[in-house]
Amino acid sequence: MRLFKHLTSGPKYNLVGLRSPIVPDESAEACLSNVDLEKPELPRRKTWPRLLLAIGMLSLITVSYTAGLFTSTPWARRVVSLPPSSHPYPTPTYPLRLLNSTDCGRSIEEAQLNGCLLDLVTGAWMKPECYNEELEKAFLGVSDWHWYLDKDGTQEITLETYKATGGSNPVYVTVDYHSQHCAFAWQKLHHAFSRNSPIDSKVANKGHTSHCSRTMVNPPTKQRYVPFYHLFAACDYHQNCEFDLLVISYLVTHLA
Repeated sequence: MRLFKHLTSGPKYNLVGLRSPIVPDESAEACLSNVDLEKPELPRRKTWPRLLLAIGMLSLITVSYTAGLFTSTPWARRVVSLPPSSHPYPTPTYPLRLLNSTDCGRSIEEAQLNGCLLDLVTGAWMKPECYNEELEKAFLGVSDWHWYLDKDGTQEITLETYKATGGSNPVYVTVDYHSQHCAFAWQKLHHAFSRNSPIDSKVANKGHTSHCSRTMVNPPTKQRYVPFYHLFAACDYHQNCEFDLLVISYLVTHLA
């Protein structure tokens, strides 16, 4: 029971619209915090052999499933990582299985050749599956936004130019633009989880969420314009933790 209590210690989260509690985290260990393992005390008995066997079977099933997934479909025969960038956010990692992993390349030219679009909400090039046009229109309707090539705001570029080319990296925007970007990025994240749709790796990155939280609580006061970087994002599903919760809960309940 000590192991179960240790696994179940921690906060639980619920996202509206999902059938079961989901942990919006990038570590597999976070999934365990949602499994309710409380049960009546029973006489002590040797359960370790059975539990270890169950864990071994689960590991074998997971490896077999993942191997089959990544070898049976043309688009999933490689795992793509983000290229090195001057972007201040940490590079995201994905411990859960990847579905329909996509790549926008390492340059604007490659992104365009790969059919990727620049999402103005997140400031990232991504596949159309992760692009939310409705949310982008709402973002553009908040204010009369402007984009600049320099930190002093003397070299402005049009919306059409920025959308088509990305401008410089970074472009410079107002502090309010960055705050609205953070607010809309969180809306995009919620939409993806509630609709069980893919999400781009920039919005899904926990480091980006932490950055936005700090910036919105303590916005820059001495800068009129702040840098706004664009990335080349992956487009993945991040809701598979729900399946892992069901499997782990079943094994612990029936084999413990």
